[in-house]
Amino acid sequence: MATNALNYDKKDYLGALSTLCKGCGHDSITSALVGTFFDLSVDPEQIIKLSGIGCSSKTPNYFLNQSYGFNSVHGRMAALATGVHLSQPKAKLIGISGDGDTASIGLGGFLHLVRKNVPIVYVIANNGVYGLTKGQFSATSVENDQNKALDIQIFPELDLLSLALNSGCEFIARGFSGNQKELKNIFTLALKHEGTAVIDIVSPCVAYGNKDDFSKSYIYSKEHISPLHEIDIITDGAPFSETELEYTFISNESVDHDNTSFEKTLSLLSSEKHGKNLHTGVLFMNKKRKTLSQTLNLSENERFDTDLNTLRLTPKALDSFNQELEI
Repeated sequence: MATNALNYDKKDYLGALSTLCKGCGHDSITSALVGTFFDLSVDPEQIIKLSGIGCSSKTPNYFLNQSYGFNSVHGRMAALATGVHLSQPKAKLIGISGDGDTASIGLGGFLHLVRKNVPIVYVIANNGVYGLTKGQFSATSVENDQNKALDIQIFPELDLLSLALNSGCEFIARGFSGNQKELKNIFTLALKHEGTAVIDIVSPCVAYGNKDDFSKSYIYSKEHISPLHEIDIITDGAPFSETELEYTFISNESVDHDNTSFEKTLSLLSSEKHGKNLHTGVLFMNKKRKTLSQTLNLSENERFDTDLNTLRLTPKALDSFNQELEI
């Protein structure tokens, strides 16, 4: 099996076997993440995985089993990520959330995380339904959507990318779980971004949200989603912490868009209402703002920058800790 610059093979970036439904879009996201981490020679021990509650939030268990991770309560991943960054500003954070976890109970925390520019790759696995609780509509489903239970969405949808952009986010992207190549390119650029990188991924639920005319189904997505551009990325083959990226956006000539322009990005998002004519790719990418730890002038010598190695429990200490929790 081929190895990368760290002499890891792809198995070293896997986790437990998925327990999600066969064909779930979230497993495609996991696969793209595994491939990205392997290709970039990312050290798993320098990654901290965070999640909330929901089908999407189970997925950190399915990749990077050598990484640190924390599964928070419903809607609280953003607050957790903020604290983790302040204690470990050198670590790379990746958060996996869902449209329910982020757009409903977690919306306030999400917007404040973006406003403070917490450096995290914030992945939203967006299927428009609460798959874990049997298919109720989430806040990102389109008004008048109809799911498999023939329920109708009576409220307008929330556009998380518009909210993120207006809250100061300097990296927003959209992906589709059915396009692995594009997802890997988006993840690559997001991992190199120094601030908050929000990636909204249309990730169909095959159990409750795959009615052909449902706005987050495979059929509907293939008919209404088109790439904004192709992303050509060249790496130098060095480990992630040392690698330099060369990238080019090859624009879709049918769309007049500049992904360094706030105004054009906002206009593009405004034209995508009701789940139609969605574009995938990096919609906006800039770098003007300081990260949260930089804004607070946290010194590397302060207690906030504890070496990760000092946090690693020995098997004996972990067993003792777990025994104390047993009733």
